[in-house]
Amino acid sequence: MTVRANASGNVDQVRRAIQDAFGITALAADAVLSMQVRRFTPVERKRMQSELTALNAAGPCTE
Repeated sequence: MTVRANASGNVDQVRRAIQDAFGITALAADAVLSMQVRRFTPVERKRMQSELTALNAAGPCTE
């Protein structure tokens, strides 16, 4: 899973790229940006992918 932004360090552009890539809100994108990426080991990436698949299968959030 790779997200790349055509951004030169501009947090707003990176946030928007994350929002577009994952279909999430600005608040959720900020949470992604605050994560420690070094913790994204192959096992953790697989867990996150499984969670994303389950969330997508559940359908859109109605909140």
